[in-house]
Amino acid sequence: MSESESRQLKEALLLIVVYFVPLIGVLTFVYLKLHGVSDLETLARIDFIGGGSPIGVVIKVLYWSTIGALAKQAFAMRQDLAAGRFSFMGNLVENLINLLSVPVIAVAIVSFLRITKLSIGSLELTLEQADVKLIILLSILLGFFGEDARRYLTGIRERVMGAPAK
Repeated sequence: MSESESRQLKEALLLIVVYFVPLIGVLTFVYLKLHGVSDLETLARIDFIGGGSPIGVVIKVLYWSTIGALAKQAFAMRQDLAAGRFSFMGNLVENLINLLSVPVIAVAIVSFLRITKLSIGSLELTLEQADVKLIILLSILLGFFGEDARRYLTGIRERVMGAPAK
């Protein structure tokens, strides 16, 4: 392993230790607190799947899309390391920007699909009565494919507003 590769690997490990691990820990702590989990007994009894008020769905979408975005960031970081183009500050800045935008976009898309019924021929697409498992899966995918979700939301905006986005 060359000196440059060794330095990049150390920077990547540092990014994981100071960014990914604490962020996932804090997000999970907040998520569990919002669901009223205060000890291991409560955690063992909690039913994460089932029902959902609109705010409960938003909380789930924010959490799970963030997990999806973090998975994408880890995947991209691995690709950058393999290609020898990893940059600690570059990756950190890009990751933070994505974490600020991708979950909000996922909430917008899931909320849109919960209040509308899209019809394609005889196929009707709606999340109005969707099971929470589907919401969680969709949130993870929207988080992982955040750029595609952003393009999808822009397309929805263009169709709703009738004018191309700037």
